[in-house]
Amino acid sequence: MAALKSWPCKTLLVAGTVLLAAAVVGCGPAAEREPTMTMEEACRPVRPKEDRGVARVRRALRTPIDVAFDKTPLEEALKVIGEKAGVAIVPDPDLGTSGIDISSRCVWLAVDRVPADEVLHLVLSGDMAYVVEGDRVLVTTRDVALHKTPCVFYPVADLVHSGAPESRIDSVGLADIIKRTVNNMADPKVAAWAEEGGPAAIYYYDGVLIVTQTPEGHERIAEFFALLREGLARVERQLQK
Repeated sequence: MAALKSWPCKTLLVAGTVLLAAAVVGCGPAAEREPTMTMEEACRPVRPKEDRGVARVRRALRTPIDVAFDKTPLEEALKVIGEKAGVAIVPDPDLGTSGIDISSRCVWLAVDRVPADEVLHLVLSGDMAYVVEGDRVLVTTRDVALHKTPCVFYPVADLVHSGAPESRIDSVGLADIIKRTVNNMADPKVAAWAEEGGPAAIYYYDGVLIVTQTPEGHERIAEFFALLREGLARVERQLQK
């Protein structure tokens, strides 16, 4: 043990550790010549791992269904939507404490070939919403649903420059654009941002936007980034001509 404490041994240990780390993470000249991922892969959002039950329910909710509700109790309407989509729709037991009685609320709605999740949004009034939990759909208050928002990491180093770019923006500007583009205070599918008193949040750290928002909000963010990168690529191709 005393020998390991000597300066030459320490140096060898440190050098060996550095070489091992380089081999593991793939750094160094060889890695620079042979990148381990494409730009598309590097820009792909990092989402929380979704279990199979949740994924199955989300796919089922995209199933187009036909419904015809004429003064139908909401409780019955939810059962019909669940049966047609092939998912279990369960009312939150705490709805009653919020003064919501789904057996006394009625629904008037007739649609053909509309995705089940859109039908759910239509029949749930402004104070109600739903979240997918495990292998079921939980109908709850809008406040509860909006506070169950997932956090997604969006790599944006290719879009953000700290200097004075011509075709790029800084991190603050990018976050502001996301807020204005994705969120609509009147849209029940997306959550208001924290500074507006809502549960959604957006932060920038070292080339990554960390966003807490509803699943629908995240879909809009991903679509926005895809369009933004496509537009910038077109501009750069034009400038190179």
